[in-house]
Amino acid sequence: MDILDASRFAAKLVRREISCRLVRPTNALFFITYRCSSRCTTCTMWRRGRSEDELGLDRWKSAVDQCAQAGVRNIEMFGGDALLRPEVLFSLIEHASAQGVACDVVTNGLLLDVEAARQLVLSGTSLVAISIDGVGETHDSVRGVPGAFERALAGLRHLKAARESHSSTPGVPRIAINCTVSRRNVKELEPLVELAEREGPDVLAFEYVGQVSETAIRASAVNGVFPDPYFVVQEESNYLSEEEAGSLKRWIDEKHAASKPTGVVLNTENIDVLDPRQMSAGRLPWKKCYVCRSLVIVDPSGNVLCCPFFSRYYLGNISVEPLSHIWNGDRHRLFVRSQEGKKMAICGECILTLQRNPTFAESLVKRFYQYRRRRRHGDRHAERNDERYFSQGPC
Repeated sequence: MDILDASRFAAKLVRREISCRLVRPTNALFFITYRCSSRCTTCTMWRRGRSEDELGLDRWKSAVDQCAQAGVRNIEMFGGDALLRPEVLFSLIEHASAQGVACDVVTNGLLLDVEAARQLVLSGTSLVAISIDGVGETHDSVRGVPGAFERALAGLRHLKAARESHSSTPGVPRIAINCTVSRRNVKELEPLVELAEREGPDVLAFEYVGQVSETAIRASAVNGVFPDPYFVVQEESNYLSEEEAGSLKRWIDEKHAASKPTGVVLNTENIDVLDPRQMSAGRLPWKKCYVCRSLVIVDPSGNVLCCPFFSRYYLGNISVEPLSHIWNGDRHRLFVRSQEGKKMAICGECILTLQRNPTFAESLVKRFYQYRRRRRHGDRHAERNDERYFSQGPC
């Protein structure tokens, strides 16, 4: 790690800590819709899928304007699947990009046809992450949709072709395959690595599955409002056994050691910081939450949330009152105090804060892994700049 790289990284962490302490927004997550075309076994977002009162384009544009004015410089357009709202998504990204706000899109790829890929590129999307949890039937079984793998793979190819044909900036948007590792696919990850080497996305990212127990949900009410996480146990646990988790981490080390110079970044940071015991038990050390302090979360109806796992704890509605009045108001401060006071058991089982919002120490650990792998194996698959794949959303 050279001095310039280290100083930039340190400055970024310091700015982030200041924003967290001041409860100042830095990023946003827009649930354009809760509707989803998947029926995943690792997520229950699709069960929220109501469509009434979804904001129209003009109100979403107003939300972008208010977030930009508050200092937000990155927005993730999410769902459900945001591609279910093409009448909003592409124009909204174009509007945000014109104001210097970068937009990321995470999708299951089922609706990523030729035209959708073209619009994502032309609108100025910064990053598109396509969720692929395995090859063939493995992916289909996790996603609960027959043929989902072939459609996601076609979407990846459409996006690469559109980028080559229509992007005004080479390599933009960046394209990632995002894989959620669980007991349902852990033994079949090798074919996914081979797929990435053939298809050539910019990033292949592995993240660990999350799930919250009913006991933790019942012990986490804030002002009488209980959480409703979409990462919960459905039929049986998706966690790995401690032995499986240990094998996974050894496999990851082997993949980094055997990297081939194809240009695909293998991103495993969010598993690197977990040990096998944590992965099997699903228990994480309590820590402060960056999400409720610095991430502006807006639901499909315009309600501003502290946490995507508390979809009924509203701070206010951004289409009715300005964000400047909503953010850091009484209800917001109450939620932050509850989290600081360790009054929410859900925080000890929340994979989101680990994956998307690492602490100062965890950020240093992640950068150490990057540096060590560069020293061991060269720059071929090590991600030098952690902002090149940085997604705030839940999937």
